[in-house]
Amino acid sequence: GGQCQFEMSAVVRASKFRHVFGEPKKAEFCYSGVNAHAGTPEGNGLAGNNKFVAVSWNTGGGGALAVLAHDKATRLGSSIPLIKGHSGPILDFDFSPFDDYQVATASEDNTVRVWQIPEAGLTQDLSDPLVVLEGHQKKVHIASYHKVANNILTTASHDHTIKIWDLTRGAAAVSFDGIFTDTVWSLSYNRQGSALVASSKDKYIRILDPRTSAEVSSWQAHEGAKPCKSLWLGRRDKIVTLGFNKQSSRQLTLWDPRNVSAALHNIDIDIAAGVFMPMYDEDSNVLYLAGKGDTSIKFYEFVDEAPHMFYLSSFTGAKPQKSVCLLPKTAGDILKCEVGRIIRNVGDTLEVVSMTVPRKASDFQEDIFPETAAPTPALTSEQWLAGQNADPILMSCRPGEGVSEATPRAQPKTVFQLQKEVEEKDARIAALEAEVEELRKKLGKA
Repeated sequence: GGQCQFEMSAVVRASKFRHVFGEPKKAEFCYSGVNAHAGTPEGNGLAGNNKFVAVSWNTGGGGALAVLAHDKATRLGSSIPLIKGHSGPILDFDFSPFDDYQVATASEDNTVRVWQIPEAGLTQDLSDPLVVLEGHQKKVHIASYHKVANNILTTASHDHTIKIWDLTRGAAAVSFDGIFTDTVWSLSYNRQGSALVASSKDKYIRILDPRTSAEVSSWQAHEGAKPCKSLWLGRRDKIVTLGFNKQSSRQLTLWDPRNVSAALHNIDIDIAAGVFMPMYDEDSNVLYLAGKGDTSIKFYEFVDEAPHMFYLSSFTGAKPQKSVCLLPKTAGDILKCEVGRIIRNVGDTLEVVSMTVPRKASDFQEDIFPETAAPTPALTSEQWLAGQNADPILMSCRPGEGVSEATPRAQPKTVFQLQKEVEEKDARIAALEAEVEELRKKLGKA
């Protein structure tokens, strides 16, 4: 059939990533004894950066997040230091792209909290957040940092709204009310972060303007009832949707956001139940698709020529994956041509899988490591909210040349923290004034 022919044409196509292969690291480089909370059917369930991987932790009551340093992999005991403070399970979480030590958590308790991880990592429980974001009326199941502007966080809740928060003010700057009538399944920004694509249980994909809270366009992408996801492909400026048709076949469909009346291309991948957890590598234009409950991860490459997307290869592990994340480019071993490092939760283990391009050379391979996103915001939250746009700031991947994030940046205090300090100081002043009054009375009597 057409699919077979299509696979054949993919074989002879010139591509630097044609032979990319996945290889799991030895057990001593992986965390085990991981007690992960099930999360949501549509979420990826893990988040990671250059220093840490985070996982929602199963605790008797309330919600907790484990933040584990990559270089301290071990078998975890039953009690480990956790981020605690939510009164319900943590359903989603995201690291700041500009500070490896900042993480946001979204919870069943209707709140979102932002945390500053100490420089040494978590050595004891952390229960004091930088800021608490209140405003959603039901559980919050998506939290995602803006990749261009500083201190902007986007969340989605079962109250059928999306909110965009300015962390410096600790308040929602934009709220999408009355657009969604059902659960939001995914949200993803374009490269500049000036437009947003969201998929929903009502089967519609919507492009939204994040600064006017207006709907730009909407269309139906997949007929199946299972969770569908939409992802904006960075500088390619195309949108990819992942869903199911009526026959339960998993589909990968490509769209041009300027004309959504018909798909650019569709691939019916296979018949399987697991929702795809997508991970897109903007630098190499490779999309990694890990089905929930699958043992394999499939790789697709996106190019300018029609049909624009090609199957490359796949990695198959020994056990099925519950959740996955792709780490930043600089977390991998660049001189060994590791173009992607994926962490997958299998059983009670966080398995590390290296995606590698096989090459004999041992020096820096510029053609497969173009500039990557730097941990530096291009805009402040004020500039972005006022309507300014900018491309992400890039840096070299060559070891020793990029921006090193060895120490957490000094964070300006949030309004929430300052408010708390003022309240504590006011209470202390009141107590001291009462003491002074007591002393005056005593001295008056003397």
